[in-house]
Amino acid sequence: MKETVTERILNVYFENRATPHEKQLIKEWLKEEGSEEVFYQHLAIWEANHLQFTPNEEKAADQFRKFLNGIETGNKPKSKENIRRLLPGVNIRYASIAASITALICLAFYFSQDYFFYDTYSTAYGMTKNILLEDGSEVTLNANSTLKVPTDLADIDVREVWLKGEAFFSIAKRPGHVKFSVHTDNLDVEVLGTKFNVSNRHGKTEVVLNEGSVKLTSGVNNTNAVLYMKPGDFVSLSQNDTTFKRKIVKPEKYNAWQSNKLMFEDTPLREVAKKIEDYYGVRIEIQNEEIGDRQLTGTLPNNDLGIVLRSLSASHNLKIQREDNRIIFR
Repeated sequence: MKETVTERILNVYFENRATPHEKQLIKEWLKEEGSEEVFYQHLAIWEANHLQFTPNEEKAADQFRKFLNGIETGNKPKSKENIRRLLPGVNIRYASIAASITALICLAFYFSQDYFFYDTYSTAYGMTKNILLEDGSEVTLNANSTLKVPTDLADIDVREVWLKGEAFFSIAKRPGHVKFSVHTDNLDVEVLGTKFNVSNRHGKTEVVLNEGSVKLTSGVNNTNAVLYMKPGDFVSLSQNDTTFKRKIVKPEKYNAWQSNKLMFEDTPLREVAKKIEDYYGVRIEIQNEEIGDRQLTGTLPNNDLGIVLRSLSASHNLKIQREDNRIIFR
C-alpha cells in the first residue's frame, strides 16, 4: 500500500524533525499535480500558529501615530480619514504579522525547492572536499567554494551543476552520450566525459582542460559566444568581456591545489597574493607596485599558511607582517 503524506508528516517537516524517509516521501509527493498548492496551504497554517517574529505592538503603534502626523517624514500631516481610504478594512495592529508570514512563505517556497531537488556541497577557507556524484563523476572542491547538484543527477537526461569558487571535475560517460554542464556566473562548460578545472572567482571564470573535449558557451551581453577547447588549453572570460582569452598551459600547474601545492610560472606576486586570499580567507596588502610586480616561478606547499608565508619571505626577500587576518608584504 502506497504511503501518503499526512498533516502530521508535513508538520514534523516544518519543525525540521522529519526523518530521511519522510523527507523522501514529501519529495516524491511534490512531483504530483496540485501537491505544491496543498503544501503551501499547510505551511501558511503552520506559520500562522508558530510565528517566528513577535512584533513590538506598542512601538509599531507609536511609529504609525508619527506617520499619521507627518512627524517622521516631514510631510504635511495626513488626516485619519485619508488613511482609512488608502487602507480600507486593514487592522494596522496585525498588518506587520501578515507581512511577516507572507515573507516567510515566499522564502520557504524558494529554499524548499533547493532542499528537495538539489544537494549543495560547500567548503570553508583552508579546506578541500572530494565528492562522488550519483552518476559516477568525481569532483574535488577547492576552499571557499560551493557546488549545487540535482539530487537525481544519475536519472535525468541533462546533467547540470552550478559552481561558485573552484573545482576539478572528472566526468563519467553515460550511455546515450548524456552531456554534463557546469554553470558559472558568466559561462557554461559542456562535456561528455573529460577532466578539467574550473575557477569562478572575482567576476572571472577560468577553465583548464586536462583531457577530452569541452564546449564553452558565454551568454555575456547576449553574445552567445562558443569555443571548443583542446587538452592543454587555458581559457578565461571576465564578466564584462565579449570574447574568450585562450592560451596553451601545463594543466598540472592549475590542478596542483588538489595535492596541497601552489604552482606558479612567471606569476606576479599580486596574483599569488590573490590565490592565498581566496584559499585562506585573509587580506593581503602589498606596500608598493614594485613588490606586486615581482614574478614567482616555483611551487609552494599549501597546507599551512605560516609555511606559505615563510617560503615567500625567503624566496622574494620579503618582510611579512601578520596581524590576525591582515597580512602586509613589505
